[in-house]
Formats: sequence, C-alpha cells, structure tokens
Amino acid sequence: MRTTVDISISLTLFALLLNCSAGATRTSSEAGTPLAETAAQDGSAIGPTIGGLETGSSPNETTTANASENGTATGETTSVGTAASWWAPKPTDTWLWDLDSVTVPSPTVSRSPGVTNYSADVYAIDPTNLGAQKIAVLHGQGKKVVCYIDVGSWEPGRTDVANFDSNCICGKNIALAADGTCPSNSHKMSGWKEWWFDLHTSSCAASVAAGIFQRFQNAATLGCDAIEPDNLDAWQNSDAAGAASAGWGITIADQNAYLTKLAQNAHSLGMGILLKNAGGLLVDDNGSATPYADAIVAAFDGSLNEQCHQYSECDTYAGFGAAGKSMWNAEYLNASSTSNCGSTSYKSAYCSNTSMKTLQYSCSAVGYENLAYVCP
Repeated sequence: MRTTVDISISLTLFALLLNCSAGATRTSSEAGTPLAETAAQDGSAIGPTIGGLETGSSPNETTTANASENGTATGETTSVGTAASWWAPKPTDTWLWDLDSVTVPSPTVSRSPGVTNYSADVYAIDPTNLGAQKIAVLHGQGKKVVCYIDVGSWEPGRTDVANFDSNCICGKNIALAADGTCPSNSHKMSGWKEWWFDLHTSSCAASVAAGIFQRFQNAATLGCDAIEPDNLDAWQNSDAAGAASAGWGITIADQNAYLTKLAQNAHSLGMGILLKNAGGLLVDDNGSATPYADAIVAAFDGSLNEQCHQYSECDTYAGFGAAGKSMWNAEYLNASSTSNCGSTSYKSAYCSNTSMKTLQYSCSAVGYENLAYVCP
C-alpha cells in the first residue's frame, strides 16, 4: 500500500457541511492504497477550478457539437431534465489546489523562491471551508471553482448520514454507531477512519449514487463549476474489492458503472467532473489500455493525479490530453528533499511534460502557501 499525504449533504448548505482539514491522501494504482484528499471528517470538499470556458454534453446523450470562434464546444443535448452544457477546464488553463484555505487569497500568489506572481485560472477548493459567499468572491475575480467531494467512502463526521444506508457502509443489518462509525473494521479503509461504500450490490450502488447526487446538488447550489471526486479506486483495495474476507467484492466493472453514473449526474447539474487518480481504469498492470479507458475519458472532463512524475505514471492519463482535455498533477517534496524546493533539477524533470499542469508542494498540506513551484 503506497500512501501519500492527502487530503451531504442536503440542500440546506452550511448546516450539513463540516470543516475539513487540509491533508491529501494518495491511493496508488499499483498497490491499491486508498487515494484521498481527506478533509478532516466532514462530508464534502471543494477543489480547484480552471478559468477557461468549455462546455460538453453527457456521454449517453444525443448531442451535436458546434465549434465557436474561440474553440469552445457547445453541446446541444436532446435529453430531458439534463443540463445542456457544463463548464470544463481547457488544457491551457492554470490551476491552484488550495483545499486548506479558509480565506480567499489575492488572485496573484507569490511564493519565494519557486512561485512568483502566479495567478491561476482555476481554484480547487474545499467548499466547506469557503462556502457560497467566498466562492462568489472567486467568481468575481474571474476564477472557476472545482469542489472536492468524497464519493467512494463514508467518513463518520459527515452530517448527511440520513442520506445513506448503513447496510451499504457497515454490512447487511449492521447499523452505524452513534458516532457515525461502523462497529467492526469490515470494509474499513486501511490507514483511515473511513469505510468503503458497497458498489457491488446493485441496490447499494444505486442507493450510494443517490446520496452522492445530493452532495452534488449542494455543490451546485454553492456555486461549484466542477467536481473533484475522491476515492475512486475501491476495486483495487482488498478491504473493498474482496481479496480479504472483509471486502465487498467490488470489481472494476462495478467501479466503471458507478463512476459513469456520477459523471452523468454532475453534468445533469451543469457541472464538470474530473477523474481523480484511479489510473487503473485507464491502463492495466501490463501497460495496456483497459476496456473502460475510452469510455472513462469520454465521461470525464479532465484528470487530476498525485505524484505521477514520482511514480512514472503520467502517461497513464495521456488519453485525456489526446482528447483535448486538461491533465493536472500534484507532487509532494518529502522531508529529505525540502531543500530542493523549486530547484532547477526538480523543475526541469517535472516540467518537461508540457501537457501536464504540475504543482509542486513543499509539504503535505495542500495550500497556496506551500507551493514550491508551478510548471510548465
């Protein structure tokens, strides 16, 4: 298990949102570790957004795309009850991942020595920290906003517990405890106080998707332009997939079906959605494209990865670049390499891939004050 630092919701906005802490957790596609930007134990978080304007249409809708003069594709859908278009980042858009922010910084961020006068197009934030009013401030500055939401596991501190069936969190006929935890470690995410949702049983997959849809509705009400969903790789984790006796038996086919539904739901609310890590949906252990790769690239509006340079996985997400979609990446300096923050050697290595927008952080907390450098 390779873990790196990471990081409900009803329509009543703030009453159901708790404060999130600013850590970031990474799940490796190789080792099957849960990847999460865990914001303390709250219900949903908001992440970065990019400032270009691009619209699309849901992959299962009938759509005609018309290119505008500035290259923006406008999808005219024939589906009833579905947003005709949504915002999606452009490959040229810059982004700032600032999950721990509780204030709205100046549009221009200066961090010495590696980052000077950096003004990103998109802010990836935690909506529970900023709220609708501060999101509106970012919009007023011409920024787009991407909101972090955990879609793969249950965090006990979430206040939208009534929207989820405990049978799909703890197990059949097993109720959540008063503190929101499960009475056993079955289905518990290794290393985290979170429990994987059951995405294998058809009734649970539908029930969980409905609960997450309410979180998406809340994000839309707050003003989020797109969703950064977390914990998308349950099928690769033994505590969810079933390699261990406690697993739900989740398969890659289950994961694909669930995520495709989430993408459609985000689009129906007029929001884009990014593929967060979960590179195993795109490329298998032998380096070959999976049967789901094309559909996932079509369903999602870009990718957000952690440490693909460090683990030589950036090519896994190349399909998004080939489709004209954004590719974002964050790298973290460890204790022994902090002195190299912003150095030429690091920067030249990570910035050589010009299609991948990379942010280098000097510590584990994902906030603008920890930016070491930005590339390309």
